[in-house]
Parts: sequence; structure tokens; C-alpha cells
Amino acid sequence: MRILPRWLKSLAVCALSFQMVACGTILYPERKGQRDGRLDVGVVLLDGVGLLCFIIPGVIAYAVDFTNGTIYLPGTSARKAGIGPDGLRAVAFDARHRTPDSLKELIRKETGYAIDWRDPRLRMIELKSKDELPVLLSRALRQGPVRT
Repeated sequence: MRILPRWLKSLAVCALSFQMVACGTILYPERKGQRDGRLDVGVVLLDGVGLLCFIIPGVIAYAVDFTNGTIYLPGTSARKAGIGPDGLRAVAFDARHRTPDSLKELIRKETGYAIDWRDPRLRMIELKSKDELPVLLSRALRQGPVRT
């Protein structure tokens, strides 16, 4: 005895499979823990499709993605970019006695990030005072990532 037609079962399996893949937590588990930033349009649209097709799973997908922070693009939080006054730390050094390699090592030691001077996204700007840094960082953040 058949309760549901075969095509309806197939449709339900496909729709539920699509909804499970649409969740940003499943697509981007490395993003867990982000609390703010720019929204990832792809995850928002996929969760929205789930909301249009199936209201309860769509609401759950949005709730899970916002709670876990997986709906946000990585590296777009102002606090993570060090723009807030709490995120800035001054490192004193004598620029006259530094070589590019020693400066590169100082940056790696202080921040944990290895930089490559040949990276086209890298810009060197001379600041008149340390108060200019948050303004320049927020301006760079608004412009978004440089595409290479």
C-alpha cells in the first residue's frame, strides 16, 4: 500500500537535502564564533530559499546561522580588524635602524601574521600621529578587499 507517490517522496528528499546544504553552519563551519560584520549574501539567499519553500526550516536556518555567526563574511568585523581603540597597540621601534626583513619579522612577532612585501594589497603610509590609524583602517574596511 502506497501512502505517498514516489515523485512526492523524491521531491521531499531533494528539498530537505537542499535546505540542509543551505545552512551556513554546514557550509562554513570555520566561521563559527563571529559576532558581527558584513552579511554573506550567498548564505542569506540560501537561507531565504529555505524560508520561502519551508517556513520552519528556513527560520531555523537563519536562527542557527545568526547564533553561530556563520552568516557573516570573515574578516569584516571592525573589532577583529583592530579598528576599535581596544584593538590597537603601539609598538615602538627605531625606523632608521630597521631593514625590510627585520620589519617583516617584527610584524610577524607582534601580530602573528607573515607578510609578503610583494603583495599588491600591501600599502605603506606614513602617519603624522597615531590618531590617524583608526581613520585609515576604517576607510580601508569600507572599501572592501582588493581583488587581484
